[in-house]
Amino acid sequence: MTQANRRQAAGLFSFVVCGIFVLFNPAFGEAQKLEVGLEAGVPLTSYFDAGMTGFHDESDVYTSATRRYTLGPSIAFWLTDRVGIATGVLYHRLGYNEGEIFSNSENGEFGSTNLHVTGNSWDIPLTPEVRFGHKVRFYAGGGAVLRYVGPARATGEEIEGSLVSRTSTTTAISTAAPPQLNPRSYWGITGIAGVEFRAGFLHLAPEFRYTRWLNNLSAPQSTTPLQVTPNEAEILLRISN
Repeated sequence: MTQANRRQAAGLFSFVVCGIFVLFNPAFGEAQKLEVGLEAGVPLTSYFDAGMTGFHDESDVYTSATRRYTLGPSIAFWLTDRVGIATGVLYHRLGYNEGEIFSNSENGEFGSTNLHVTGNSWDIPLTPEVRFGHKVRFYAGGGAVLRYVGPARATGEEIEGSLVSRTSTTTAISTAAPPQLNPRSYWGITGIAGVEFRAGFLHLAPEFRYTRWLNNLSAPQSTTPLQVTPNEAEILLRISN
């Protein structure tokens, strides 16, 4: 992670921590309600943008494995009946495959690398919200979000050989530090819109969430065509007390 990205992540993390402190500050004793619950849903966009790059005697192909769920706890603290602030932790599963092939027509050397990468990521949003209505309430909000990626693991194999000597060697790969997953922290801006209603003693709130990530993988797309999808969309259901 670059020094600039560290400052950005640290700044956003401090913002989230301060926001959570405000939520539970006794000075807000007149707040109407603390809602604790669970959010679950499905992404409408893939976690990664993947593609292929090729050079003379070499090609590198990435494919992204789409993980179709988002899950995590949520907290909403309503300062008044209509104005509140929400946070939580949203979990995503990530994955991609890398296939690289190279050959040298001059000396007869060849090789290939195949990797399967899986991991976890955690989003911590902090979103002021406004709601209006009575039995059925519409709400909207927006704010900042911090993403942390980890842990992750890459497994696969690397083959190197020579057409001249007609020999090859295969080496197993297993690492907890896939080089493409750099940096591990991202920050962005997020916006939500939804509708809330009661079902018995529970509040149900289906919502649409859009996130714009403001930084990306450090490797340029021209050399490593794997990037975090900068515009992310999700459909979520918030269930709270």
